[in-house]
Amino acid sequence: MRLWFCTLEYFPQKNKDEIILTVVFIHLKTVKMKREQLISILGNCINACNHCADACLDEPNVQHMATCIRTDHVCAEVCSSLSQILHTKYKNVEGLVRYCISVCKDCKATCEGHDHDHCKACAKACDECIRACEAFLAA
Repeated sequence: MRLWFCTLEYFPQKNKDEIILTVVFIHLKTVKMKREQLISILGNCINACNHCADACLDEPNVQHMATCIRTDHVCAEVCSSLSQILHTKYKNVEGLVRYCISVCKDCKATCEGHDHDHCKACAKACDECIRACEAFLAA
């Protein structure tokens, strides 16, 4: 309801049908922008996870990093899948976005358990991805 009253204030000269079309257009444009923002943040997370997994392989005790490497790979794959699907016009993405949040939380927690710069950067990218996914769902 609030959007309707706001729209009437901004477009007092338009009739009811024009206002509804304007509101729908603004909503669709906002959803597209949020989708594009999420795709960009997913790309950052994918890159950070792949870099972290690769850098973990160079750590002295690579067996200690096995869980981190596996989680990084899974997180990058889930983010990549979501990004690819968001590039289409497919609308039923809520479940995958929620799963992406879950995997990013796991990856973030795993990386926060290590003191390496690449793990810190990965945890930060996962946190940003979590927040972007949550904002996307809230839109």
